[in-house]
Amino acid sequence: MYFKYITILILKLLMFPVSVVLFPLAYPFRKKAYKYTEIHGLIGFHPLQWCSWFFTKYCNEGDWYTGPFWYMREFKIKHFDIFSGVNNDDPIPQTFKQRLLYFYLAYRWGALRNYMWNLNRELFKEGGIWDGLEIKTINVIKHKLKIEPLRVSPIVTPQLKYTNIDGTSVGNKGKYILYPGNYNYPIQICTLEGIHFGKFKTVRKNKNRFNFRYVTLKKIGRLLVQIEIFQGWSYYAGWPEYRFKLKFNRMNEKALGDYLEYQARLNLINLK
Repeated sequence: MYFKYITILILKLLMFPVSVVLFPLAYPFRKKAYKYTEIHGLIGFHPLQWCSWFFTKYCNEGDWYTGPFWYMREFKIKHFDIFSGVNNDDPIPQTFKQRLLYFYLAYRWGALRNYMWNLNRELFKEGGIWDGLEIKTINVIKHKLKIEPLRVSPIVTPQLKYTNIDGTSVGNKGKYILYPGNYNYPIQICTLEGIHFGKFKTVRKNKNRFNFRYVTLKKIGRLLVQIEIFQGWSYYAGWPEYRFKLKFNRMNEKALGDYLEYQARLNLINLK
């Protein structure tokens, strides 16, 4: 189990420089590649299949080349006027400058953040939550926030989540921490501190896999230290991942107020 995990991580690591260099060559053929792979699949000897390896759209229906709308949302709103797609979340470039900015967004999303996503999923995916995965065994789960949904749901794991300035949830990168209880968001998309170690069987081949997560926030004066460690197979994506995040943010008045309110709420809930 661990040998395969390490081997896949090494292969994924080698894919990063390939994505950085070759993504711009595949980009002009993205639409033709998508249409071709819809019919013929990702694996093959046709150059359009190779081009599709660099994007997320084939495997993630409804996804766009620049990512979902929450990704770099303020940048998209600032520089684009027209959007399309099912959720009106795909910016439409109309000028030469906007076409360059669209490529910049696509490069950030497809080449750097989710490098060679389609190929990764095709080669390494073993089935996650979206494929019907049922988590059967949890060895250790310890959340700082002690409420019932966290104790009974193995997929609500420690994580760092953020909002933008107006309070819109923007996933794992944003200006402000999204604490439990803020803006009435469901707890599963909020920041959760704690330690988690789980074992489960994958959908594909019914293999034994593990999942470890650790998240903590430390206040040092006006500085907020954020640490996130993830190791093992992702419940959601169904493939091996490794993530280490260390961030130092100087808190303004709003960020400090949100943190103190979170600590008060944390103490109140845990006393019940």
